[in-house]
Amino acid sequence: MKVKKRLIRITVLLIAMVLVAGAGGWTVATFKSHIALTAKEKKKVEEAIDDLSRRLHSQEAEMAKLQNPEVLRAQAAALGLFPPREGQIILLDDPLQGD
Repeated sequence: MKVKKRLIRITVLLIAMVLVAGAGGWTVATFKSHIALTAKEKKKVEEAIDDLSRRLHSQEAEMAKLQNPEVLRAQAAALGLFPPREGQIILLDDPLQGD
């Protein structure tokens, strides 16, 4: 009878060990899967940030080029904009200033 009880106890302990080991393995596999998904998402976000950074630098360079005085003069001339000639400017008294 003692042998039978020991055998049952050993069998129960072995089953418990297998269940614990299986649960541990399943947990590790689940964590690895989550880590892989997070790494993929992180890579996508980093690629989007890099793309936005490149676009920002490109637009900054374009703005610097457009703000160049020579470019502005050329664009103004192309639009027919020139500094006013003498006689085209009429100065008015400011009514808010008083006399």
